[in-house]
Amino acid sequence: MRAWVAMAIAAVGLAAMAGRMQPRAEPGPQQRPRGARKKAQAAQAESEAGEGNFDLRSPDLAPATLAGEVPAARISDPAMTADWPAVAAASDRALWTIYVQWNGKDRDQVLVERRRSVGENSPAAEPIPLNDGSGDHYSPAIVALPGGAALAVWSGQVDQGKPGGNFELFAARISANGKPGKVERLTHAAFSDFNARAAADAKGNVTVVWQSFRNGESDIYARRRSASGRWGPEARVSPSIADDWEPAVALDSRGTAWISWDSYQAGNYDVFLASFDGARASAPIPITGEPAAQFHSSVAVDGRDRVWVAWDEAGENWGKDFSRASSAPGSRGLHYSRTLNLRVWDGSRVLAPAADLQKVLTGRMARYAELPHLAFDGAGGLWMVFRHWTLPHPTEIYHFYATRLGPEGWSTPVRLAESSGQNTQHAGITIVPDGSLRVVYSSDGRSPTHLPTDQAHALHYNVYLASLAKGEPVSTQLEPVSVTPPASAFAARRRATMQAGGKIYTLLLGDSHRHTDIRGHSGVDGSVLDTYRYAMDAAQLDWLGTSDHNEVVGGSWPDGVRDYQWWTVQKTVDLMSHPPSFIPVYSYEHSMMRPAGHRNMLFLKRGAPLRMIDRRHGRQAPDNAPPALWDWVEKNVLTQSGQKIVIVPHTFAAGPLADWNWPNARFDCLLEIYQGCRGSYEAWRLPPDQKRGPTQTDEPGHFAQDALARGNVYGFVSFSDHGSTHNSWAAVWSEAPTREALFDAMLARRTYAASDEIIVKTTAGGHMPGEQFTASAATPPEITASIEAPDAILRIDVVKDGKYIFTESPGSRTATIHFRDAGARPGQTYYYIRVFQRDPDNPSGYPEIAWTSPFYVTYQ
Repeated sequence: MRAWVAMAIAAVGLAAMAGRMQPRAEPGPQQRPRGARKKAQAAQAESEAGEGNFDLRSPDLAPATLAGEVPAARISDPAMTADWPAVAAASDRALWTIYVQWNGKDRDQVLVERRRSVGENSPAAEPIPLNDGSGDHYSPAIVALPGGAALAVWSGQVDQGKPGGNFELFAARISANGKPGKVERLTHAAFSDFNARAAADAKGNVTVVWQSFRNGESDIYARRRSASGRWGPEARVSPSIADDWEPAVALDSRGTAWISWDSYQAGNYDVFLASFDGARASAPIPITGEPAAQFHSSVAVDGRDRVWVAWDEAGENWGKDFSRASSAPGSRGLHYSRTLNLRVWDGSRVLAPAADLQKVLTGRMARYAELPHLAFDGAGGLWMVFRHWTLPHPTEIYHFYATRLGPEGWSTPVRLAESSGQNTQHAGITIVPDGSLRVVYSSDGRSPTHLPTDQAHALHYNVYLASLAKGEPVSTQLEPVSVTPPASAFAARRRATMQAGGKIYTLLLGDSHRHTDIRGHSGVDGSVLDTYRYAMDAAQLDWLGTSDHNEVVGGSWPDGVRDYQWWTVQKTVDLMSHPPSFIPVYSYEHSMMRPAGHRNMLFLKRGAPLRMIDRRHGRQAPDNAPPALWDWVEKNVLTQSGQKIVIVPHTFAAGPLADWNWPNARFDCLLEIYQGCRGSYEAWRLPPDQKRGPTQTDEPGHFAQDALARGNVYGFVSFSDHGSTHNSWAAVWSEAPTREALFDAMLARRTYAASDEIIVKTTAGGHMPGEQFTASAATPPEITASIEAPDAILRIDVVKDGKYIFTESPGSRTATIHFRDAGARPGQTYYYIRVFQRDPDNPSGYPEIAWTSPFYVTYQ
């Protein structure tokens, strides 16, 4: 028996009702110990050095008023990292938990634990591993079966290490004495089946729901296992042609399954509900229809078979145009705020509780409350467990909280102890025989005074178990709500193509400078999972790399990508990959000081290392010199079989500045010439009508044209960086919609940068942008371009060696140009095209701009 399992399960029988506790304020920034506050401020100042200021950092709002804290007990091995837990209570009073445990290096596994009692200090038996042959797992679920057995369902990657990624659903029955049965594979789709949830009735019939990438989109599916162990057919639950996300499931007294999810079918997220009888799903019932983003739903059924659905919501135009230069109405970044809401389906209409949930979400909690989980206790009281961004500094710190809808309305929230961690973490809830609830969740224990100090290793996530007591009997007043069914407004973007040199190229639009809550600088960046939602739906990107900073200051940063974050980020790339529709990229940001500055690192294959440095050693230190980085890449990255890397300098003319004193390495090949978070870095002191954004340095010598003038050979892309959305497009002309072809195109610099969805098809004598070629000065190549823009094209320039030598002002949304340089002379020359477009969100402000990669011509 493990000593760590025999610890204080006494906490399982703990929790006093929230109403029995004295309200108190949760710890806020102003309540930190003086030394911790000073340390946090210093760490924050250090982390922001050279990063610019986006003006939308999470404010230090007043802390929420709480009714106390519910204790919790750790139930996983503290020496290991365990995450994604779920829980189920059996009729024999046993308690089943399931989670994913990582080995700290290159594999994880699904473990199940069984406790003999839910209400006693009874330790678990040894964890039960469920072996499906995979070393990659995600989001398991577990339900109790009659006689004390359980059924586990989880996702495991069957094509680990191969391009594409493919997580499939697996299931296994576990007997009451802890013996796992045969592992069954439930799905056989080409790409990921994940986000599995399950519910079981008293007879042992189990309904499993999940999300699946099929036919270029994400849909919700369901399948039922009969009490005899036979699986019925799959049924598609969500009929829309847009992406559908994150199902939840609960059963009514007749055994009918009620499934909630959210869909992007209206061009924003709305929540839907459908019933499932084991063979087919009903037509979707719209639960929301407002223009705000309403997502991350949960569902529960009360004793009168009314279906309760909760969700969190962001503002209108979530994920649409947002940059330092302009924004769409209501758009404020992916995580500017989150609020909770819920409605009820009574079989014929949508209702809402008369009690106002917002009254108890006070202080900072009024702006940041999300990811609800619903469950009814034995008295009919509805508990909502949710995530709240408690503290923004010195790193993002979220906790779980709980509130109960009782006779007096919603109770003052309580915090669940040992629940701190990142944003997107899910809890598991189950009701036990005495009518109380058990909640499981994972936490790495982060706090202002408990932070990682090791540069390589993250804090361990562990699984914790808490209890929410049964309250007083409840009679809830409900009021009708009018829901306007959302229109089906979603339309998939058509990819542009062009032909040159006997080849056909497809335009793949992407971004690989998207920060998340791993290192969001307390700004308006979303979680890793919400960032993928944004990429696929709001932006309709073809490819994405989330690029949080790895730790580069000798271990003193309080956050950043360390080992576990890098493991989960890379696993999520595989999870979300479904080419040709969507191609995620393994990436992180490597942030040196001058002279190298900050550079994004994009990898073709999983398993690339993190570069450990201490950038504080100064400008003369090798850590901060580009040649040292390139040498490290040659020795540690390109020695991996089949590996490729693309390095992209950014903020090179905003800070930390980059110097162009060395010929760039072949893989350090693209410049982030524009980022919506800040501005454009084409050339020094350009007038306002020839740049976008105000953040350029006033020190000459650090701009894109300076790099080219020093003999460097770069292509151009545009990435976002913090906060900004839908305003930075890295356009890549690829020979195929695959990750391999995408990397080959970037390494060939077949790219352009744009701040809007501007299509620029250009060649020079049949050559693609980024190419190096020779030509006769007597017959210079003809530069042709065909341009399509979302708004009026104000001006088109041909730039030669830093000066524009041709200009045209079409005033329309389409244009073509043909140009041949009459002044060509023998020697090295570069040309590129830039396009200025009216900004539809701010017509009198900075223009939208596109810059093609240069053509590099050696004239003879």
